[in-house]
Amino acid sequence: MSIKDAIYSRSQAFGGLTALIGTRFYNTQAPQNTAMPYVTYQIVSADRHHVMSVDTLGQPRVQFDSYGTTRASAEDVNTQVVAAFNRWKGTVASVVVKDTVIESDGIDVQSDDLSLIPRVTSEAFITYEL
Repeated sequence: MSIKDAIYSRSQAFGGLTALIGTRFYNTQAPQNTAMPYVTYQIVSADRHHVMSVDTLGQPRVQFDSYGTTRASAEDVNTQVVAAFNRWKGTVASVVVKDTVIESDGIDVQSDDLSLIPRVTSEAFITYEL
């Protein structure tokens, strides 16, 4: 399994998040005409930690984008994303997650442009065993 599988599994195991979005948690982009609210995520960078010339840990930066029909609903979803992933650790989908830290919480993306779908972005570093 991959870190992407672990991220998806975590999203589905967190009741507060699934209560809002169900299974509408997508890698990179949601299908066209997806019901709201939903979350997309993407790995922005994928750093590795090297010990004695061996890659031992991965530490990707993951961007979560929470979408809603209103700014408030996007913020509610983002709150649950942060709750689900901040300080997350354990074995999920056979991936050993050592720790997760939210680096930016609730960036309001272009809130002044009312023509855009309301979106709130958070980013996390997830440290896991390779």
